[in-house]
Amino acid sequence: MNDSIGSLIISLDFELYWGVVETKTTDSYHENLSGAIQAAEDLLNLFLKYEIQATWATVGMLFAQNPQELKEMLPERRPSYQNPKVSTYDYINHTNDFQPEFHFANDVIQKILKTRHQELGSHTFSHYFTLESGQSTDEFEADLSAMYDLGHSLDTELNSIVFPRDQVNPDYLSLLSKYGIKYYRSSPEGKHFSSKTKNSYLSKIVRFVDSYSSIFGLHTFDNPTLESGNNLTCIPASHFLRPHNSRLPVLDKLQVKKIVRSIQYAARNKEAFHLWWHPHNFGKNRLENLAMLEQIIIAFCQMRDKEEIQSCSMKSYAEHIQQHFKENELVS
Repeated sequence: MNDSIGSLIISLDFELYWGVVETKTTDSYHENLSGAIQAAEDLLNLFLKYEIQATWATVGMLFAQNPQELKEMLPERRPSYQNPKVSTYDYINHTNDFQPEFHFANDVIQKILKTRHQELGSHTFSHYFTLESGQSTDEFEADLSAMYDLGHSLDTELNSIVFPRDQVNPDYLSLLSKYGIKYYRSSPEGKHFSSKTKNSYLSKIVRFVDSYSSIFGLHTFDNPTLESGNNLTCIPASHFLRPHNSRLPVLDKLQVKKIVRSIQYAARNKEAFHLWWHPHNFGKNRLENLAMLEQIIIAFCQMRDKEEIQSCSMKSYAEHIQQHFKENELVS
């Protein structure tokens, strides 16, 4: 990889129903969930076609192939949230309706591992909320251990993590390296993007407007000043790719324009732009969402062909930056 050009980083939060247990029912979110597996496979094919690197931050529960296997892999120590409704374990204890396409994705995980330029990462084992009241360090470590064991069972290291709801608990970061995690994604800079304020009405409006305009900036970041600590590399997010809006399709054009402009800026200034979303966002209006993404990728490829920018997963980007630091230290 080249340290003299910009970088487009892509990370996906692969979670299916485990990521929305506390906010939606399988009936209310049926359209997204029923198309999510196909959307994930379509994304893999699209990335392969254009040689795009991506990190698939995956919830550990998706590794199971059936309810019995799921229950056998659950850790004994589980999060003691004050609000049990946010717990995927509480959901497991109160449902017998495990629909394979909503809860399990072992086949897709195997395809991720076999597809060129794709990185399998962690979205925690249980879609764990590290800032939720009641849970503890020991409980989070049990979740990390369960996820580590799953990676080991597939003979792969899960080096990257995306914290659910972007809840990064600073007190927990020192645990990550023990379980092979070296890189994590953080929220974009700005108070309206913080996990502590993101549910406020004003913050939701700001983020919505930000998705379709440049009023609040382009959210690129400068490679050499990337923060690191606890033997970890923190990679900020830049933009959540909002799904197709069938009521206001003009928003798709505005979002594509904003993202392409951001990628162009990153290319010109040798910076990075980090795009992310959930595969289940593409489950509904799948073809429209894929078409929107393909427009972005084609624009990126035109810049890549001119050697202005490169495609990165979280891991390959962090390794590239670490190499950049080492080379600079040798020169100095």
